[in-house]
Amino acid sequence: MPRPRAGFPTSWGNKRVSSITIAGPASYSAYTAPTTGGQDVQLLPVLGIKTADVAYGSVSSDGLHRAEVVQIEASAVGGVTIPRSRLVLKWYVVSTGAEVAGGTNLSTKTVDLLVIGDS
Repeated sequence: MPRPRAGFPTSWGNKRVSSITIAGPASYSAYTAPTTGGQDVQLLPVLGIKTADVAYGSVSSDGLHRAEVVQIEASAVGGVTIPRSRLVLKWYVVSTGAEVAGGTNLSTKTVDLLVIGDS
């Protein structure tokens, strides 16, 4: 389960900022724009931010992969659609720049995401 890093979320003016550590999926699904595959990350409720204005990915803790935020989408929570409350990550192999192959186990990889939005 994703979790905010120590000291986050915090605020900048009227915006919330959170640095989130997340593990990769057990079986990655190759991303096809606009809404197929990738890794879904729900912002609610544990991450301290309800809706994202902008989000950034990072290189994995072992330096072999990177996760990039490619979409910020709506999600349904308790039957209510909340805009901009779900991130979609696309994973890449650092050494080649190619997308990770479908079915790859990334669950031992962690990346940090920086999310700026509203609480």
